[in-house]
Amino acid sequence: MHGAVDYAAVRIAVALVLSVLAIAGAVLYASESQRQVSEVNYREAVIARELASDMLQRENALHGFVANGRPQTLVDLYALDRHQDAMLTRAGRLSSDDAGELATLDRQVAAEGRWDVLAETGIAARNRADTGVVDRWAGARERAIDDFLAANRDYERSLDAARGEELKAAALVPVKLILALSVGFGLIALALALRRRRAIAAAGALEAAREETERRYADGQARFGEAMQVAENQAEGHQLLVRHLEAGTPEAAITVLIRNNSGDRLEPALPLPADSLLAEPLERAKPRGCLAVRLSRPVGQGPSSQEIIACEVCGALEGESTCQPLLVGGEVIGSVLTSARNPASASERRRIHDSVTQAAPVLANLRNLALAELRAATDALTGLPNRRAIDDHLKRLLAQAGRSMQPMSAILLDLDHFKEINDTLGHDRGDEVLAAVGALMRAELRGSDFAGRNGGEEFIVLLPDTDRAGAMRVAEHMRKAMHSLSLPGVTQAITASFGVATFPDDALDGETLMRLSDRALYAAKQGGRDRVEATSSAGLGLRGQERREPLAAPVAEPGAAAPATAP
Repeated sequence: MHGAVDYAAVRIAVALVLSVLAIAGAVLYASESQRQVSEVNYREAVIARELASDMLQRENALHGFVANGRPQTLVDLYALDRHQDAMLTRAGRLSSDDAGELATLDRQVAAEGRWDVLAETGIAARNRADTGVVDRWAGARERAIDDFLAANRDYERSLDAARGEELKAAALVPVKLILALSVGFGLIALALALRRRRAIAAAGALEAAREETERRYADGQARFGEAMQVAENQAEGHQLLVRHLEAGTPEAAITVLIRNNSGDRLEPALPLPADSLLAEPLERAKPRGCLAVRLSRPVGQGPSSQEIIACEVCGALEGESTCQPLLVGGEVIGSVLTSARNPASASERRRIHDSVTQAAPVLANLRNLALAELRAATDALTGLPNRRAIDDHLKRLLAQAGRSMQPMSAILLDLDHFKEINDTLGHDRGDEVLAAVGALMRAELRGSDFAGRNGGEEFIVLLPDTDRAGAMRVAEHMRKAMHSLSLPGVTQAITASFGVATFPDDALDGETLMRLSDRALYAAKQGGRDRVEATSSAGLGLRGQERREPLAAPVAEPGAAAPATAP
């Protein structure tokens, strides 16, 4: 109620100010009207006097020219003629709204025209020295002048009469304006009074609806923020963001794009639909290909867009699209593309902007956490998983093999004579050899296989769903592939020895499996290196008591001599 009273007081004050201003404006307008009327009347009176004066001066100038024949007199005569014509034209413009005044001006123009003809005749006769002609037409000129002066007096009387009427009309202007304003303000006040209750009720309902909408929006954003804070990884965070935006823009398709900085690529965070038009442009898209990433600001594409540059990613989409960058601390980590048939509404644009801004730091933290975990589990030199990641992966593969009752094999390999490479060629060349071996292992193994660096020049390969015979074939294939390695500055051949153990034939746990593969590797070293050896179930009893048994026959090159059995 207090707010309503204050609002009404403001309206009353505004109405009073407008009333005073309107009345002041009416008085000012009336004063200005009277001034303009007086000014016009004054100019008309001055012109009327100048017309009569010019006519008489022209007659005197003509007499002077006839008497002395001087050219200067004739120049003055023509100057007066031009001035009088100009005055007649001005008088016609000022009196354009009065037929009586125009009639008297027409009479003056006619009389002035007759006098002009007679004056030209007199001038021509004077130039011929025929003064008799000049005298004969003197009476006609006087009659023309009399007619002109009579019309001029009638013109002045018309001006006097019109002046009084115009001044009366100007004086009535403020009265009429004040009456009109009073009626207008009265009607406005009545209309405001009638509409006040309806306006207050409507404003209250609108404000309540607006507050409810804002409350629901704030609650939705709060729940979204809470969900993002507990997201365990990037994939879950991306899914939450997409679902939240789809709930607010049900007719739009939402695509989250992320920067793969290591590959200088822009990739979809979640799998695209089979018929997505983004599949082709994203196959070759770089981060700067997305205009929102490039400009670090929201970008629209489509018929209603005012962007000059076309986006390489979403520019070919049908309908309208809005791309919001995922901006964190000045760095763009990706973008969120919203595409629909029609342009997004103001509320939808707000939801997209707020949600993306809210999600960006969380997604950045999840990405940094994933990168940190990846780096912690990755060997920096070879790019392969390190010992920590090997242990975790071995546990998962063994658990999976135990559930599915499928074999799983481990291959332990160690580079031959690697110390000689470091001692003779230097550790830099040794690092290059290790990196090349890591690249070879990634290239030669299946996507489901696992390869890691166990430490030093020792590597491990884990082969799910692979028995001993299959693991022996894989190890032999890798042994031969090692022979193809050639590095600048490394003259000696790069070879490795391989040891194979299989679950569950040789061991039932990871520790035993690794120990047996290591024993097989030791046998390969003892057997002459550059060879593959496999252990057997006799290598370690069920009670964990180690026994030295003959190892399985090595796999050697065709034609090679049989290796000696390791002790």
